[in-house]
Order: sequence, then C-alpha cells, then structure tokens
Amino acid sequence: MSDKKIHKYKNSNLETSHSKLFLIKNPVICLIIIGLVSLVISIYYLPYDLPITHDNDDYFWYAIDMSLLGEFPQMFSPYEHDINPDVLPQYRFSNNGWPAFLSLFFSLANFENVQEYMELQRYLTITISIITIIPLYLLCRKFFDKYFSLLGVALFAFQPRLFEDSFLGGNIQLFVFLGTCALSLFLSKNTRMIYA
Repeated sequence: MSDKKIHKYKNSNLETSHSKLFLIKNPVICLIIIGLVSLVISIYYLPYDLPITHDNDDYFWYAIDMSLLGEFPQMFSPYEHDINPDVLPQYRFSNNGWPAFLSLFFSLANFENVQEYMELQRYLTITISIITIIPLYLLCRKFFDKYFSLLGVALFAFQPRLFEDSFLGGNIQLFVFLGTCALSLFLSKNTRMIYA
C-alpha cells in the first residue's frame, strides 16, 4: 500500500471514531435518541382496541369516578368481609395513589368514549417509563462510565416487559420511576439536587 492510501485509511478511521465519541461525550443526545426509539416502538405495538383488564381495570374505574365526583369515592378495606351490598361500586385495593394521579389527567380530558380514557392511561404509563431513563442514567453514572451507563439505559428502555407493563396501564411504571429517583437522589453528593 502506498503512503497516501494508508494515511487516508487512518483519517477515515479517526473520523468514525470521533463521531462515535461525539455521541458518547454528549449523553443527552443519546438519551433523546433512546427515548424516541422507545416511544416509537411503544406506539407501534400499542393495542388500541383492547380494554384495560384485571387490577388496572379497578384503578381505571376508580380514577374515572374520582374525576367525575371531584372527591375520593368510598373504598373498602381489602381485609373487610362484612360488606354493605347497597353501596356500589365497591373498590377494594390497598392504596389509591395511582388512581388519584390518573384522575388529574382524566379531569383535564373531555373524551366521549371510555376506550379513549384507557388509551390516555396507557399513554401516561408509556410516558412515565420513557422519563425513567433520566434518573436511571444518573443512577448508572454512580457506578459506571458514560458508555456503560448508556448501555444500561438502552437495555432498560428496550426491555419487552417494560412495553408489556406499559400496555397494561398499571402503576408499575410510577413505582419504578419513583424508586429510581429515590435511589439516584440518595446516592447523589450534590446537596442542591437532594434538598431542592
């Protein structure tokens, strides 16, 4: 090989390595790309025609009732056996934090179809799961360098179970988000971020 070809080959390798380093040196761009790709995958596979079922159905109806009544609906203890059959509906779950959070968004929306409210609940869980990548990156940075932190965020963002839980519309995403925020703030040495 001639010297010109070797020099040109070395320069092309340097350019590709600089472009890779540019993305790693700017993790905000990588996080935005990971979040957008995760959003596109979630929207593509979102089951628009299926209703929310199981426990998430109870949370949904409680949130609907709360948004319509403007107050907390009557709720029974899950351990109570003597129930008054005249009081309907009879909600039985251990907390009402997730339905109260949902009712804030349901009261702002004015849909004519119940399915649209269910889709709003799914969109909220998808949004929360995508926002979780920010505190997760900060948590990973406590233990790893930028490259492995971005890899950890990508593994989390593209996990099939995360998509499945988002489609169910449950409270798992909020729990993961708050837990990740709590851990990253607990391990943070920045006192402004902890006590702000």
